[in-house]
Amino acid sequence: MVNSMELIEGNLKFIFHTDVKALDYDEKEQSFYIKKFQKTLIDNEFNYDDTFNKICNKSYNKKIFKKELKSICPKSLSAVDIIAYTSDIAYFIEVKDYRNPRAEEKNFNKLVLTVIQNCLDSYSGIVSMQFSKDETQKKIAKEILSKENIEFIFHVEIPNNSDKFDMEVWALPNLFDSIERRNNFSSRIRVVSKDSLPKSLPWTVEDK
Repeated sequence: MVNSMELIEGNLKFIFHTDVKALDYDEKEQSFYIKKFQKTLIDNEFNYDDTFNKICNKSYNKKIFKKELKSICPKSLSAVDIIAYTSDIAYFIEVKDYRNPRAEEKNFNKLVLTVIQNCLDSYSGIVSMQFSKDETQKKIAKEILSKENIEFIFHVEIPNNSDKFDMEVWALPNLFDSIERRNNFSSRIRVVSKDSLPKSLPWTVEDK
């Protein structure tokens, strides 16, 4: 957990409002998600009906979401980069920055599936975290899961002038539409960038 309310992801600095708590959920050295919480999924026998009924009420399609979550929980290892939360909303934030001059265009369809996968895996990690034997971890998980709303955010930066990226294909609205067509298990995944960041989100982003 960080106290400064600032997190660095690549060349981007996320500056959270003072009433926001944030954690680096996919911190590379700590492997926050994988090492600390993946094992809980294996060590604990879940009563999925009882455990997920309440949580899945936040999803568009509860039945599909539960099926996907059951099938992927014990073996999934991916995660979003940041989880931030206020008194009533939790934000799962995936970050991609392709502005490096040497960056090559990524596979668009693979990216869409990766974003969806990371959101699903990360949420399952928090669900498992509430069963951790570590009381601090359990407290964080229960606090996140108690929020009235959970939002998934995909923050992506695409170079403005590059012959490697088809700007029409990689435009934020098109990314959102492509994710929306594939995403049938949970809340919508909002697509934002540094220059197109809704004021309703409780943070700002600047270059490091």
